[in-house]
Amino acid sequence: MTSSLETPNSLNSVSPYDNIDHPDHPNYNNEANTKLYNVILKGTPVLTGAIVACGCAYVGLNDPESKQLFPTCGFYALTGMYCPGCGMTRALHSLLGGNIIRAIRFNLLLVLAMPILIYAYVWWMSWTFKVKEMPKLKFSRRVAWSLFAFALIFIIGRNFPGDLPNYFSLGK
Repeated sequence: MTSSLETPNSLNSVSPYDNIDHPDHPNYNNEANTKLYNVILKGTPVLTGAIVACGCAYVGLNDPESKQLFPTCGFYALTGMYCPGCGMTRALHSLLGGNIIRAIRFNLLLVLAMPILIYAYVWWMSWTFKVKEMPKLKFSRRVAWSLFAFALIFIIGRNFPGDLPNYFSLGK
């Protein structure tokens, strides 16, 4: 005798989630899923690189000091103080033009982060295409906290009056 919750057919049916060989199972591994996974895995860093390259080309070809490429920073417009990102477009334009000192004066954090960002992208590409095993960047807690403290001091310090803070806030 069956209970009111069970029907005779429900005892014989198997859920696709119970059987890993069932095509509807989330972990079912067929050739189409593998190909899609490879396209996504390999396409993501390539597409990211293409988008970043287009953005860099746009910023490199258009001087942000003479043209209004992007809207004014909301934090700067509201408070009159620089946020961590203020000056990054002008710094990137200066870096792409080879003027590192001018880029440092616009935004030191971007200039210091650029080698790490480039290394991280190259590591991502080499990991994706299994070209060569590259060492991972490892930071101790002390180094990480020191970088955080430096960034915080820079962000706050560039908004104070004086010659040194004004040096790192070109265009203020």
